[in-house]
Amino acid sequence: MPGDGDSAAETITTVASAGNLGRYSSMVLNGSGDPVIAYEDATKLWLKVAVVAPG
Repeated sequence: MPGDGDSAAETITTVASAGNLGRYSSMVLNGSGDPVIAYEDATKLWLKVAVVAPG
């Protein structure tokens, strides 16, 4: 199970890296237990949301 210290089950993924990103970020788990991340793109003045696709 992810988060139990089993590094083989954990994956780090970069959602976005170009521009001025990540300020005012927030993360919650949806009803399926998948992470949903909201963050500011200060370069474009947008609020962005990233959702992990099930699978």
